Amino acid sequence: MSDLQKNNFNRTKSLLLNAVERLKKGEPTEQTLIKKAEDGKLKLNRSTVEKEAGLGSGTLRHHQDVVDIITLSCVGGEEAEQVDILTKEIRELKDKLKKVNKINKSKIEKVKNMDVALSQQAAQQIMLMAAMLEKIPYDDREQLMKKIISNNVRNIRPI
Repeated sequence: MSDLQKNNFNRTKSLLLNAVERLKKGEPTEQTLIKKAEDGKLKLNRSTVEKEAGLGSGTLRHHQDVVDIITLSCVGGEEAEQVDILTKEIRELKDKLKKVNKINKSKIEKVKNMDVALSQQAAQQIMLMAAMLEKIPYDDREQLMKKIISNNVRNIRPI
């Protein structure tokens, strides 16, 4: 991340954290949230934090630590600990899944490359067999094929 990106990231995080604190106190500055607070319907969730911070929806996806704060603020005591444990477990599982997907992608690429190589080798073998058959005189070739067919009746059938 460049310095500008870090500054923007930290500024956004600061806006989000300030918004969380205002919402916890029940003192929003955004108009629709002020009305909800007056009606007693103000909730602390991802959407309201993004609105209160004056940021677009989806901004929190880059700030998992702020999402954790929001989640822990919504539940209390033992539930908060359970949420924290489960959140860490989910992150670990997502990381494992990413690693497995990366490995699978590389294996799929290898299989595709092997398939191409196999096709090329099969084409070369067919061309080699055709060239070898061309070296046998036509009359001898016909007799040779009849002999092969008669010896391997189960495997090769004439058309």
